[in-house]
Amino acid sequence: MSNMPNNPNWKAEKSEERKEVFRMLDISTKEILESPMRFKNYLKLQGQFDRYSVTNVLLINKQKPAATKLKDFDGWAKEDRHIIKGMHAIKILQPEKYTMQDGREGTSYQVKKIFDVSQVTGVEKSAFPTGRDRMVTTLVRALPYQVKEVESLDFDNNGAYYQEDEQCLYVVSGARNNQYFLQFLTMEIGYAEIKNQFIHMDDPMANFMAKCVACEVCGRYGQNVDPFEFDDIPDDWKKLEPKDLRKRLNDVREASNRIIARTNEILYHRSKERDQVR
Repeated sequence: MSNMPNNPNWKAEKSEERKEVFRMLDISTKEILESPMRFKNYLKLQGQFDRYSVTNVLLINKQKPAATKLKDFDGWAKEDRHIIKGMHAIKILQPEKYTMQDGREGTSYQVKKIFDVSQVTGVEKSAFPTGRDRMVTTLVRALPYQVKEVESLDFDNNGAYYQEDEQCLYVVSGARNNQYFLQFLTMEIGYAEIKNQFIHMDDPMANFMAKCVACEVCGRYGQNVDPFEFDDIPDDWKKLEPKDLRKRLNDVREASNRIIARTNEILYHRSKERDQVR
């Protein structure tokens, strides 16, 4: 009964649990910079769980880096699936609004426990991944700026190039035949998002953040993230305090979420059109 409110130690236990989760958060924030693979796995997870905050994806990455589908106890129960005995919950932070004595609104954080699909009973239905060619078409169609198809570029840029001063994406005819064209295309789209968000950012940092955005977007739609390599994590990022690093990661998340939102809108309308035809 130690988790019940009538336990005299309940508040103290909850406070300590919250402090422990915040400590875990700072550890996880630092750890993702320790290796390119850890950093990539975080980005992939952030893409998969695009509705979760940077803070909570870092916590998920620390506790269950292979997570694919998450719900709390009640969420799984609604699907008539139950937590397997002995499974440890994944702890995240849930913001809660409250009114202070002076009438102002404040935010506190409570520990919320969730579970991955691998921790519950029942068999998960296989997700039908969005095809590569369909993703290319959808990403291009969702762009808020001009797209021009050209026979070639003056330099090798893997078939796609965003021209910042023209606000135009150039795509080389036949570039789709490259097995990694989707990844190159997503990087250029990510570059456009970053440069439009941070007008004066230098190209090396913009290119790195664009690669992060592309990894999150590809992770969101089950696309191959193997081509993305992160041996070039900026030294400036490595020197940041955990809280400041999370701000940079949130800049990446906001950029990728804008791309995901536009893409989802196109996919939704296409789905509705197919339903009408049926």
